[in-house]
Amino acid sequence: LDRILDTRDAYMTKLAAIPQDQRFTMAPMPDVRGYSESNSKIVMQQLLDAIAYLHERKIAHRDLKPENILLMSRSSDVDIKVTDFGLAKIIDSKGTKTFCGTNQYMAPEVLRVKLLLDKPKSRTNSKGDDAEDDDEQRYSLEADIWSVGVILYVLLSGCFPFDDGSGNTDVRAVLNAQYEMDG
Repeated sequence: LDRILDTRDAYMTKLAAIPQDQRFTMAPMPDVRGYSESNSKIVMQQLLDAIAYLHERKIAHRDLKPENILLMSRSSDVDIKVTDFGLAKIIDSKGTKTFCGTNQYMAPEVLRVKLLLDKPKSRTNSKGDDAEDDDEQRYSLEADIWSVGVILYVLLSGCFPFDDGSGNTDVRAVLNAQYEMDG
């Protein structure tokens, strides 16, 4: 992200131009040992700096994953740029309740949005309004930080922390933050 232009009606972003021959996706393969701790630290510092830049402007990326991180040269595994702002959103103090992102990297609060949206609305209060607290169905910028943690896990281990053993995301493990780190 090179610059943000704030107009009366919209935010516009200017992304840095990356020559076609310099675009490489960073994606460690599952079941293969990932990045070294020292390289992971360098990548994480750059990624956290990029997320801090967005979050200072109240922008959530909402789809952070290795496939949305580009390596900037063939000679370096640690010089990165964050890409794919298609799901990015300005988040106000109420948060957001849009269910979006990539399952393996979704924060528990994002999954709860999906679970609550799928749940039939049957309870009402005395005013006839939904009895469910609307805030339960919302998430904020912190969901990006969860995704960064999952990316770090993948970098170090080469596999997903919440895999059910058949390549799918174990939603219950995500909701309870249950994972193991061997080695």
